[in-house]
Amino acid sequence: MSASAFIFKLTSPYTLTSRMATQEEERSLQISSLQRRQEWIGARVVAKFAYLRSIGSPATTGVWSVLSDQALHEVPESRMRALWIERPQTTGTPILWDSSRKQLVSSLSLSHQYPYVAAGISCCGAIGVDIQETTAFSDDFVNHFLQAESGLLLAKAFEPPVSRHAKLTALWTLKEACFKAVSLSSGCTNLRQITIVELDMKGLIEAFSGSNSGATYALRLRTPSGLVSLGFKTINFDRHFGSAVWPSAPGKAASRPTSQLI
Repeated sequence: MSASAFIFKLTSPYTLTSRMATQEEERSLQISSLQRRQEWIGARVVAKFAYLRSIGSPATTGVWSVLSDQALHEVPESRMRALWIERPQTTGTPILWDSSRKQLVSSLSLSHQYPYVAAGISCCGAIGVDIQETTAFSDDFVNHFLQAESGLLLAKAFEPPVSRHAKLTALWTLKEACFKAVSLSSGCTNLRQITIVELDMKGLIEAFSGSNSGATYALRLRTPSGLVSLGFKTINFDRHFGSAVWPSAPGKAASRPTSQLI
């Protein structure tokens, strides 16, 4: 098992509670907002699915796709209840434990944009995932968070044409996923401390077209501790974009970055 990540659409607010460990269920009851509670539970259930799927099918790694309700429910509830996720206040980074409090993966990343939740797990190196509904970002937001990377992407023509909103939303999820993957190791404390300097544009072309070849693409990131080479995958679903980033690209070998963003 190397790395695995999935996106899931929430339906009934109660169908996933039975997959919670006791301590997770108790914690979820402290969340007053029903929508927020659904997101909290859903992301953790998807993380458990990703882990159990990866150890059951070691070859199935590097997955970043929308998970069906049927596939999720094929995993016995008892296996999920035997796992639990904690987010220590000291680091804020979620940890996946088994019933004996053994840490099962080296990295775990969660994201949500109702009604979708997402999770990724990795046993060797950090992972970052992020999902976002296509958003009309303001110029101030772009200048503050995406100014370094957005110029080339906004100027590039795609076929079929891609809106400014879609380009920036895809870029935002990619940068946010990068931040989650490298923040601890690189000493980053905010998104403006990292810059995507190169990436393989084929990864975004595939996302904008709505195709999903299963390939992993490459990018290079500048962080406070130096340059980092990463594998990434970005997908487009139901007016949302989602990006997953692995320091060592799982599955198919990552291509070399081909476009210099800055």
